[in-house]
Amino acid sequence: MDTPPVVTLGGYPPIHRIKFMQGSGARPGRCVIDAGNDTSLNIRNLPRDTELTIDHRSVGFSGLWPYMRVVKCQRARNGHVRAVLEDQRWHLSQHKFSNNYNERDSLGNVMTSSRRSVAQLLQEISDVCQRKIVFSVSQAPSFEPPARWAGKSCSYALADLLKNTGCRCVYNPETQSYAVGLPQGGLPNIRDQVFQPAPPSNIRDVYVHSYPKLYERKTEANAVFMNPNTGSTQNISGTTVLTQDPAQANSQTLYRLWRVNDPTKVFTEFRVKTHLFDPLNPTFERGRVIRDEWDPFPVHQPFVFAGSEIIHSIDDTSGGKVFVTEHPVLSADGSNYSTTAKLLAGYYLKTGDGSLERETVKKTIDSSASSDIHIYVDWIRPIDSDQPDVGTPVWSQLLNQVAEALHRKYKGPAASISNPYPVSFGGNANVGEVEYDFRLSEIRSYHNFRVALNFSPGSEGEIR
Repeated sequence: MDTPPVVTLGGYPPIHRIKFMQGSGARPGRCVIDAGNDTSLNIRNLPRDTELTIDHRSVGFSGLWPYMRVVKCQRARNGHVRAVLEDQRWHLSQHKFSNNYNERDSLGNVMTSSRRSVAQLLQEISDVCQRKIVFSVSQAPSFEPPARWAGKSCSYALADLLKNTGCRCVYNPETQSYAVGLPQGGLPNIRDQVFQPAPPSNIRDVYVHSYPKLYERKTEANAVFMNPNTGSTQNISGTTVLTQDPAQANSQTLYRLWRVNDPTKVFTEFRVKTHLFDPLNPTFERGRVIRDEWDPFPVHQPFVFAGSEIIHSIDDTSGGKVFVTEHPVLSADGSNYSTTAKLLAGYYLKTGDGSLERETVKKTIDSSASSDIHIYVDWIRPIDSDQPDVGTPVWSQLLNQVAEALHRKYKGPAASISNPYPVSFGGNANVGEVEYDFRLSEIRSYHNFRVALNFSPGSEGEIR
């Protein structure tokens, strides 16, 4: 292809060289241009906000990049100038959100007042950026991703959205919009291309893991007392009665300390059901010790916050949790007080290797490969309770939808393609990055277009 493209930058002298690397994430693309042919060029008169056009009429390509920003500009010799620009995604770092969206209760249900689809979230980002960035959506996931963006920049919001959905954000220069969608894994057929296959990914399976699963069952607990010499707890045995003598050892702690002797369970201080829906601090009901089989309902326990310091349980020096009740839990066992009771609180289960049990979905990429990828989606927090006041969770269904979306990035062969002229992919989500590299001088002129397919180049930005 002998006919070079026509490259113009608004308010700048003729372009001699352009190298424009534009990725498919939330970070702005970086463009370096060499321009000028006038020895009287005044760098102070050059605009800082401009737009770039690349026209290659002979192949039917015409692209526009509006709202670009000059981040660096320096005077060179003989009236020439070199400028470094960012594409319009630089606006994302200039604006912040004030709301959270897609907040979920403990069962995984979205609060209807905050429900937003992927397309609606992108529109929210565009509106906050004063519509300097326009998005289009194709084949987006059907689930509502988390969007805890209050106080966060739009750049963080878009990066978080792409991470949680497995989508790419590919610029379409013909429509001046960023197409967001799930990659398909195929390779396009381009005339005159130089195909450069990348090394095989060697990925066999993709495992998508949830946050550790929180269980809730009534569990046998034993009354214990604190050994003043060792600091550890011991089971109360024999006949131990309460006394009015304050000098008696453990007079204040008898039948108020309860422990479950099961090393496979890691107990929390709270139950699995949330009551108040603060976006950052969900409010739970504190776990309780039940003195006999008769369980009154409703039970009003103190509210607690997950992750905060709770004085109603303590860590035993030998490991595990000891629950502290406000009053002694007393029930008859013949003529004595019962030293056993039921504990109702959430707990995690330890697996054979000591880690906590999670829900996992496996997606096979290439059964003949040998390596695996593990993705941890901590915003999916499954629960399993047999209590009548806890409804049916939807976390498992949601995890399957998320796994279906996230594993798509690893499908299909990765490759880089070089072409003598630019090609419009129409926002194809398989595109990881494009690179426009043109020298437009009268001698030693060359023009090259590169595209990374089914992978995102590293920090260097070069597509090789």
